Amino acid sequence: MVLCKRVGCPTGDPKPPSLRVAEPSRVPMFREVFIKKSLTLGHGEVMRSLFVLTATLLVAIPTQAQESAEERITQAIAALPEALRDGATVLSFDENDNSSVLRQGTNNMVCWADDPTEEFNVSCFPKSIEGMMVRRRELGFLKGVSGAADIVQEEIRSGDLQMPDIAIAYSLRGRRFESASPLMVIYIPNATPESTGLSTQPNAFQPYLMRPGQPMAHIMIF
Repeated sequence: MVLCKRVGCPTGDPKPPSLRVAEPSRVPMFREVFIKKSLTLGHGEVMRSLFVLTATLLVAIPTQAQESAEERITQAIAALPEALRDGATVLSFDENDNSSVLRQGTNNMVCWADDPTEEFNVSCFPKSIEGMMVRRRELGFLKGVSGAADIVQEEIRSGDLQMPDIAIAYSLRGRRFESASPLMVIYIPNATPESTGLSTQPNAFQPYLMRPGQPMAHIMIF
């Protein structure tokens, strides 16, 4: 399902320190200083000024790659309801998609930390659908590989992948953590519009059903 609601860290969560873009107020200031200097300096001095400006901006714009493990954990579990956060296991993936444990949890929830090389995206789900989620990832579903979801569905039908009667996955997605939007997906295998009372028409303001009557039928809540 997909439900419209404001995201962000719940009240009390620390504000994420790393941003992908510079603070708006600082960039114009740097630009103005550089333009004024370029009008009065020679070519060599202008190039030196440009070098210094570039170096300054690189320092002023930290990236997610510089975030600590604790910050990545805080961001990953923010997708979950508050009561489930403290006990969730948090995994990180390297450039070869190999996973490592950022934090071993104590409950039934698993969260995938953000990939700092792409737009912000974290997801959390119960261990009952971890096999399905991992298989989708292996097949490139998260990167938009065509047919990945269909392969997973066939493996569910054949019994190679197990699905519970119901499971909820949570995610936060956006350009960066501060502006990420929530998405809740409720998996109900073989659910139909008749059994759920939901439309299959996508709607950003109301829950709707995707893949009706199929093994990966699910409700979207933005």
